[in-house]
Amino acid sequence: MSVKNELAYYGNEELLLRKSNELVAAKFRATDLETDIMNIAMSRIQLERNKNNGRNELIAKLYPSDINRIIKKGKNIYRDLKMASKLLTGHSMVVDTKSGFKAFAIITDANYENNILEIKFHDNLEPHLFELNNGRYATENIAMVTVLKGYAKRLYEILNLHSYKIKKFKGAGVKITYRLSELKFMIGVANVDETPVRKKINAYKSEEDIDWDYLYEHVSNEKMYTDWYKFKTQVLIPAQKEMQQKSNIRFEFEGLREGRPIKKIEFTIYENKPEEKWIEAESDAAKSIEENATSAYRQMRIPRYQFEELYDELVGHNGLVEADIDILLETAGLDEKKVFAAVSAADSVRHINNYMGWLISHIRGDYSEPIEVVEGSAEAAQQINEVKADYDNHKEEIGYSVWEKKKNDEEFKDFLTFLNKNEGLTLEDFELIFPTNKERLAQFIEWKKNN
Repeated sequence: MSVKNELAYYGNEELLLRKSNELVAAKFRATDLETDIMNIAMSRIQLERNKNNGRNELIAKLYPSDINRIIKKGKNIYRDLKMASKLLTGHSMVVDTKSGFKAFAIITDANYENNILEIKFHDNLEPHLFELNNGRYATENIAMVTVLKGYAKRLYEILNLHSYKIKKFKGAGVKITYRLSELKFMIGVANVDETPVRKKINAYKSEEDIDWDYLYEHVSNEKMYTDWYKFKTQVLIPAQKEMQQKSNIRFEFEGLREGRPIKKIEFTIYENKPEEKWIEAESDAAKSIEENATSAYRQMRIPRYQFEELYDELVGHNGLVEADIDILLETAGLDEKKVFAAVSAADSVRHINNYMGWLISHIRGDYSEPIEVVEGSAEAAQQINEVKADYDNHKEEIGYSVWEKKKNDEEFKDFLTFLNKNEGLTLEDFELIFPTNKERLAQFIEWKKNN
């Protein structure tokens, strides 16, 4: 397949995000909103090099109105995102490795400020999103995941991992078996974040296999649907119906006994055509996600076999990793000569503060040493910055005074009416979502501009 055709294929209506098999099958607990936020954020990751340790930081920025268009959450999206930003940092993930497992926080920092939700993923996720040359990865249509609800969302991700085998079986269905206890931790019916469970997992050596049966039966307290009948009727059957309506695969299942109790589930996966209205909903979601997507899924569709020399020569050069070269190739429109030229030019420069930023700017042809001037005067810019610095030292005190004064203005009543009618917010809700006076004033000023 040519480069052009390959890019056209992956740029189709479907929004494809590749994750390692291990990441798809990880054990973690998250709400529907949190799962959607994480998936969408993974399509918008901007790799930023940490100056202190030289490692890439996986950072994504999301906007409430943007998320609302994708998942149609409603007027309470602001409060939901505020709450999600606090809860996301508390979730652990357990990922299997070739030699055992790794347990870590999925998201190390989530901050909702100035109407932007900024998410920083744990750097342990980088190889599971960006270093997928071994073929052990799943291609996931995350727009389809957003239209699924409840346990169908995670079950789809897990079962879709095996859907590539369906064509080989020519319609007969693909069979895959999971231990019941392990599956419950995978879909969040049992809570891997629970303190006793987390402590027991941390007590395992990283090269050991985790005994999920033992964890579920003897350690976990926060677990639902412990009875097979309830698990079948409350989790599996609703997910089965949901996926048959909305997704490109469907499944049948059978509980397998070890002695009297059911210890395993055998799934049989088939191709499926979703109902027309859900195809349209998925297409709408894909377009909304695509609109502000950055580099994650695009990086992973780079046809690396055509750029072996580039990767061989530049990986390791001044700390460059494969994901960096993906970004440079993307910026260069897959013109490797531009990438080589930028790196060569950088090698002749005495001092570069932001190496990747310099390379990207050079490829775009717009690099210049930043000099700040105001009305043609660098001295004027310096004076303004000094005044700004003095203001910054007292801005919260000033902001409080201004905000309290604004709350007494007649037009502030109109602002509160707007918040309540259009966003479903009270003043108390608004001040909770925007905790600093600077943020509150910015929202008020933006409202005034538009009204």
